[in-house]
Amino acid sequence: MATIPWALKEGKIRVGDAVLPCAVLDNGERVLTQQGVLSALGRARAAKGGEGASVDKGAAFLRAKNLAPFISQELLMSTKAIEFKPLKGGYTPKGGAVSIAYGFQATAFPEILKVYIDAKKAGKLHAAQEKIADLAKRMLS
Repeated sequence: MATIPWALKEGKIRVGDAVLPCAVLDNGERVLTQQGVLSALGRARAAKGGEGASVDKGAAFLRAKNLAPFISQELLMSTKAIEFKPLKGGYTPKGGAVSIAYGFQATAFPEILKVYIDAKKAGKLHAAQEKIADLAKRMLS
């Protein structure tokens, strides 16, 4: 079993009007939390139907099938969930004793925003996603 990194520092980063929780892990990675990104995009802090944080299923905010044509292989890799032990918060997996959080590489956030913007330009968003694209555009301006 792989060793789960610990957060050495936790804080918040402002992107436009959004404030996202972030952490620096003991392996040097800088991560944003999945809950923070969902919240920044105007979505519920947990994805629908129990499809929240997952190491195997990809980032909850990029799972919609209509977004797939706008997601590069590089973005898929940089948004692969990173389990880490937060300084505070997180959740305790069934049978676990240590809280766990899910994050992803912080450098991927602008590319996530571009996915929604590009999908909107192509006319491929559902009505509920239009608001996310508008938020994304404001965050990148």
